[in-house]
Amino acid sequence: MKCTDMEKSYFTPFTLCCDSAVIAGLIPAASAQVSNIEEGPTNVFDTERDEALAKFLNLGPISVRPHFYGAAYYDDNVALDRSNKREDLVWKFAPGVLFDLGEFRGDKGTYLSLDYTGTGNVYTKYDDYDSLDHYVIMSGGWKLAKLTLGLSQSYEISHGKQVEANAFVEQESYVTQVTSKYDLSEKTSFELNGRQSIISTENVILNGPDQRFVSINEWLVEGWGNYKATEKLTAGVGATVGWRDIRGFTAAATPNQTFEQGLVRAQYEVTEKIDAFGSVGIQFSQFQDGDDKGPTFIFDLGGSWQPLERTAVALMAYRRDVPSYTVAARNYTLTGVRGTVRQSFLEKYTASLEIGYENSDYTETDSSSSTATVDRTDNYFFVKPVLEYQFNERLNLGTFYLYRTKNSNIPDLDYSNNQVGLYCNYRF
Repeated sequence: MKCTDMEKSYFTPFTLCCDSAVIAGLIPAASAQVSNIEEGPTNVFDTERDEALAKFLNLGPISVRPHFYGAAYYDDNVALDRSNKREDLVWKFAPGVLFDLGEFRGDKGTYLSLDYTGTGNVYTKYDDYDSLDHYVIMSGGWKLAKLTLGLSQSYEISHGKQVEANAFVEQESYVTQVTSKYDLSEKTSFELNGRQSIISTENVILNGPDQRFVSINEWLVEGWGNYKATEKLTAGVGATVGWRDIRGFTAAATPNQTFEQGLVRAQYEVTEKIDAFGSVGIQFSQFQDGDDKGPTFIFDLGGSWQPLERTAVALMAYRRDVPSYTVAARNYTLTGVRGTVRQSFLEKYTASLEIGYENSDYTETDSSSSTATVDRTDNYFFVKPVLEYQFNERLNLGTFYLYRTKNSNIPDLDYSNNQVGLYCNYRF
């Protein structure tokens, strides 16, 4: 499945924002790794449903899992425009299928999966925004007694809203990720991971020529040493090295970047009902024209709390350095917090509320650029209540409301947006 509006970036989560189902909105793990759907507090019905699904549509050694998502919602600002708001009724249809092969839940074995989702977006009034999106990911792994290897490759072309650009965009991305973990002992393990992410973005202008933003090719290698101090506490120390090739503006205005990170992380089970996790560190950046930046304080901190059997709370805070897709020679420091509360009741109903805030503080990467004198600070806020009914183990229906607003020191970048609608999820 694809991630939701406001919540996707293959470089740093929550940064590049493309409109999708506007339904999941859950807190992810405290990690900057690529994730195709955000994870959050587990619905009390998920375990029962997954066990039923595991017994369905097994064709020999291959497990086949068709799935479907559909939604209809009213949007009062389709293109996130401050002065020229366009309202519309949007229809979304997203059929797909997941193929699994191998030992997915065992301690040893080899596994392979392929998931494809096609999404049709139909606009009742502004049909120039109609689109057909594609998302496919193939992943595999090899598990031995002490060594675990993984490989994934994804491709996506999608149309939706980009919060930074205040625009309706077309985005194309390729992400390749390699992971490895070696268990030296019951308490000590080492990880070495690598990732390449290629993302290009184009502004879709209604009744006008499209505008191309930057294209970013990022290479990243990270290493971790982990130690399980107690049954409840696991800690680690890591380092990351990365390189970004940035294109799309004039060559002189888009310096390439290298960066290094030093991090510590931990996961701690405070009680049976409270978990805390996170990473903290510093980043140093170097830019092609000789400018340097750092140290920059970065972190991903989170926690979950289940005070009652049917109640779950999650909270996450983060700070990251992000390359701009829309302003030449600029990065921005993204600092944010978001939380989710979920409550199940009357056996099959679940109500949830997600709320979040982000601050984006732009800094120059090339002091000689003509845009270097432009200061920009954005403040972004959203709130999203959802009410869901679990019809049976495979079908759930729901309704949602989303409000979001952005205030910038550049007034033309301000906007507000309301969405309200219905959705359904069906999984074989």
